[in-house]
Amino acid sequence: MVIDVIEINVAALNYDKESRIIQSALSELEAMVHGKDGFSIGDPQFTFGWYFFTLSVSKDLVVKLGNLLGNEFLGVKGRTFDNKFLNYLAARLKQVGCEVHLNLKAEMETSKFGLF
Repeated sequence: MVIDVIEINVAALNYDKESRIIQSALSELEAMVHGKDGFSIGDPQFTFGWYFFTLSVSKDLVVKLGNLLGNEFLGVKGRTFDNKFLNYLAARLKQVGCEVHLNLKAEMETSKFGLF
């Protein structure tokens, strides 16, 4: 069975601290929508002073969140549902002091800059 996920590339200076904050924030989102096992945090790779890792979030969790928040979620900046979630998550993490950079993996792979 294939579970549809949104893969987010995360860049952090302090993996231990930031991954705990991300884990806590996503656990809260799961509790809000009565979800379970809706995300996973990949192993970090350390390069040029940054930790890079992948955050995988179940689209089912995101859809439930969108349904719960309604217009609040739809009003978030972003041209696609995935972009709206990315921007919602980035804002939520910033509120709790998490200093990470988030990018959708799919967008990075098709980047006009040809990085991947």
